[in-house]
This record gives sequence, C-alpha cells and structure tokens, in this order.
Amino acid sequence: MNTSLPGIAATPSRFGLVPRLVVIAVVASAEVLLGSYLVQAIPLDALQGAPEALRLVQHWLFRFIIA
Repeated sequence: MNTSLPGIAATPSRFGLVPRLVVIAVVASAEVLLGSYLVQAIPLDALQGAPEALRLVQHWLFRFIIA
C-alpha cells in the first residue's frame, strides 16, 4: 500500500536549512559585535589588582564561549 502525503511532502521549503543557518550566523555575529562594543566601551583601564584580573578573565572567557 503506497500512501503518499502530497500536501506535506511535495511542498518545497521556501526557507531551507542553509539560509536559516546564514541568518542565525548573521544575528549571532551582530549580537557579539554589539555586546563586545558595549562591554568594552566602558573605560575600565583604570582598574588594578583583582578587579582588573576579573575583567580580563571575563573578557577571555566570553571570547572562548563565543568561539
């Protein structure tokens, strides 16, 4: 018995996997760039000691998570 679903299976996808992945990559990149700018735009160069170390760890951890 051959039962096909012409209404569902035959409908071509208007927005396939590759375009969806491209949109996700563009949105994620925009978020990262905007987030990085907002985080690094605050003048934190005057920090010393533990606060400076914490800022550096957060900075590199953020980059590691994104990568």
